[in-house]
Amino acid sequence: MTFWPEMRFERISTDAKIADPAAYGIPPGPAGYSIADLHCVPAVQRHARGIYTESGVALVLSGTFEHLSDSRSCMAVPGSLVFANKRAEFSCRHQGLERNRRIVVFFSEQLLEPLATDLHLDAPRFHTALAPPSRLTPRIAGLLLRIARGAADSDEAAVAIAHICLGASGRFALDKASDLNTRRILEAVRYINAHFAEPCPLDTLAAVANMNRFSFAKRFRAVTGETANQYVINRRLSAAATRLASTRLPIAEIAFEVGFNDLSHFDACFRSAFGCAPRVWRRR
Repeated sequence: MTFWPEMRFERISTDAKIADPAAYGIPPGPAGYSIADLHCVPAVQRHARGIYTESGVALVLSGTFEHLSDSRSCMAVPGSLVFANKRAEFSCRHQGLERNRRIVVFFSEQLLEPLATDLHLDAPRFHTALAPPSRLTPRIAGLLLRIARGAADSDEAAVAIAHICLGASGRFALDKASDLNTRRILEAVRYINAHFAEPCPLDTLAAVANMNRFSFAKRFRAVTGETANQYVINRRLSAAATRLASTRLPIAEIAFEVGFNDLSHFDACFRSAFGCAPRVWRRR
């Protein structure tokens, strides 16, 4: 199960359309953006290097990898947002053999420049390489889904993603964790993504990581930027948003299906993440 439904959209490309593997980016369309569903297979290429030909924001759906860009190194896990600045060099080193999948929206400089001015930025650039899984994840996932579905407000959704991420990207700074602790935490991340609809208590996750509760809680946040509990909640919210948009199942059934046991708690969490009630989200 991923953050994204296993569908294909006409407006989504694959990396087969990127002619030069060292040049990463798909030219924005007439509206100033393009969207792509991109995959990497670690068994084929565990370490990739290149140059971003476009600026963009990627939502990591599956796989884990170390990302280095603009001299900033960080660990990407499902739910992370990866930021690309045009003409910046990057390096990607996969952790494990799970296929890496990202939904990426690329932006033209013409779209980003007025937004940067509005935010009082010196240049239309993202000021960090990555944002960890957070409440920002389901919000951006929802906007990306609207673009991919060809919703009437797709252009507005693209501008919203650019504006949110330009404004937020300077606020994220992750602590470093040892390689051994990182690998242990990533085992817990993989467990959550496979079992998010089930109870994921701290004791269970710490046992998966072969760590004690205190060390696990501290290191999980150091690696992902989020508490384990918030990561689970955000994972459930992203799954719920996808189901609301792609099925006609009752809202209560979706809430229970993704792991919420209390409908009022689900409604409050959803409103906090998406800025609207689940039923309003479904109508968009």
